[in-house]
Amino acid sequence: MNNAFSVPIYSLSESNPELISSLGAGKKGLFVLISDVDWAKFDAFIAKILKAIDFDIEKDVCIFPVSVGKTLAWSDLDGYPSWSHLWIAGEKLLSVNMDIQPYQWVSIHQKHIIFTHAIAQIESNASYKKLLWDALRMMFIE
Repeated sequence: MNNAFSVPIYSLSESNPELISSLGAGKKGLFVLISDVDWAKFDAFIAKILKAIDFDIEKDVCIFPVSVGKTLAWSDLDGYPSWSHLWIAGEKLLSVNMDIQPYQWVSIHQKHIIFTHAIAQIESNASYKKLLWDALRMMFIE
């Protein structure tokens, strides 16, 4: 059984700056792409996850709630030079053309990136919670 996400191909040629509304200062360089629906429902759950790895959601992290049906291009993130880690919580939030193993950190353009299931799925599934915790712990604690 293949557990890879097959990420669809989207145009990478044009940036959509109107999609880039962020929350938080991002001082520790962690950016989180999440659907705006999941952010509205699960912001406290996300804050709890981040607190467990010693990240303050307002100071250390930059959250990008992406409107349903919209997809960000890599170039949309280029205007934020201080980020080093990107957590993509759900499918079709960032346009990339590659197969991704969920919960496995990959390096692209000197940035560490992890793709996971959507927060709503993680919150209701103990296996997904463990996979996320293990990945975050490996990158930020150990």
